[in-house]
Amino acid sequence: MSWFRTSALLGRLGLLACCALLLGQALAAPVCERPLRMAVEQRPPYLFMTAEGQMQGCDIELVRAILQQAGCTLELVPELPRRRRYTMFVTGEIDILPAASMTAERREVAWFSAPYFVEAVALFALPEKASKLQNIKNFEDIRSRRISLISQSFGWFGDAFEAYKPALQNDGLLSHYDQLGNALQMLKLGRGDLVLADRAAMRQLAQQQKFKLIELDYLPLQGAARLMLSKRSINEGQFRAIDAALQKLEDSGALKQIRSRHGLQ
Repeated sequence: MSWFRTSALLGRLGLLACCALLLGQALAAPVCERPLRMAVEQRPPYLFMTAEGQMQGCDIELVRAILQQAGCTLELVPELPRRRRYTMFVTGEIDILPAASMTAERREVAWFSAPYFVEAVALFALPEKASKLQNIKNFEDIRSRRISLISQSFGWFGDAFEAYKPALQNDGLLSHYDQLGNALQMLKLGRGDLVLADRAAMRQLAQQQKFKLIELDYLPLQGAARLMLSKRSINEGQFRAIDAALQKLEDSGALKQIRSRHGLQ
């Protein structure tokens, strides 16, 4: 073999070795170079403060497991007003908002994971209102029968509610609450006949406060809850890795075990 051929071969081998080294370094690079920040709020059983001052709940356990599988860690951001929290998410100061419903508007600023639990929105009332609320099947029944409704001042409660929301407001049948505990007080004070709320959260709050409620059969929303990740602070590669980790834990049954401990599907 001539010197020139030997030199060319050695050069190609050196180039291949260099490429392999760079590829190995890329594969070994961590998905997340810093902890990912998630906003929290008091919303049992998803998120709540213990007597010792620690945030716990289903969402923390689920998200922490998913991020750990992806090679990332979780940092909890202290509770903030919802509008400020969403603004910080859009600007990338917060990376993750949990238990989100996917909408076209939100997809402009966020990546959405695969579903990680099933959320349900239900209608609740005081037991003494049961006869007035029989056979409600949709929001048209609520409007036509002049039944007053209390809903959260912001958030997504399904297409059916969004379609009837303007009409209910125009008819003077809609009031709002900011915190779930306020909704119970509004019911007690007669500010409305029905409360529209997350089913698991309201069930747990009513149980904790020994507040008797009835729950209507009609469910305005039952669907997928997803992680919402900020496009400003999370790149597509990171999102794909986190979503793949979620799918792997779902397939293995690990997420189901966490959900079952908290009474979720």
